[in-house]
Amino acid sequence: MGSSPGFRLRLFSVLFYVRFVFATVIYCLFVGIPGIVTMPFISSAARYKKWRNLIRFYGKFVIRASSYPFIKVEYYDLAPNETSAGVVVANHRSGSDAFMFGMWPGDLVQIAGEWPFKLPFFGVLAKCGGYYNISKIAFDDFLDRASNDILKNNISVVGFPEGTRSLNSEMGQFHGTLFRLAAKINCPVYPFIILGTEKVVNRQFVVSPGSVRLYKLPAVNPERFAGWTPFQLKVYVRKQMAAKIAELEKASNE
Repeated sequence: MGSSPGFRLRLFSVLFYVRFVFATVIYCLFVGIPGIVTMPFISSAARYKKWRNLIRFYGKFVIRASSYPFIKVEYYDLAPNETSAGVVVANHRSGSDAFMFGMWPGDLVQIAGEWPFKLPFFGVLAKCGGYYNISKIAFDDFLDRASNDILKNNISVVGFPEGTRSLNSEMGQFHGTLFRLAAKINCPVYPFIILGTEKVVNRQFVVSPGSVRLYKLPAVNPERFAGWTPFQLKVYVRKQMAAKIAELEKASNE
């Protein structure tokens, strides 16, 4: 008599997390720690970027190493010629979504709450790489630092404007922080759509085989939102993302 679907799913989850931990250890031993050892021997600007790359490449590495071949992760760049730094806004359905920013093609810093900064090893990378602890930084300080990152350092600032995971496939309302930043400095806004993570990793962090699709959409450029308020920009971007998500999910179900 075969095992039950529930048992097989729990076994799959256990094996996934074993691979996840193993991939993390491998990355720390062969990439993370050697990278940190070289920090004193490089310039401060290069050091700052290396901290960021260590955590970004970890996300990309662990996605591939933990999921293959049972979880398929596909990245689609729908505007490959648009490479300038800007504000990147993503929908948010799963606790695993933050790892998906590892697939972003350019340099980035992420807005996050308190918990990532408490992680062993990677919390240090996030702090040293200039990630934003939105629960501790004053809003004006955030605007100043983020503006400098985008305009002077060519680093995109990424985050989830919903603030928390949506309860279903419909996006929650957006907070205005990232849109106020974009409107203030007239930088591009890149919608980044994440589909399938809620089916692969549910709210109880049970893992299932499946597929994840990531889409970098064409930027909403400053010429498009000239004269708009941050609220108008927020509403426009949310509508654009919701329409594209509906289109993509309809196509995948046909």
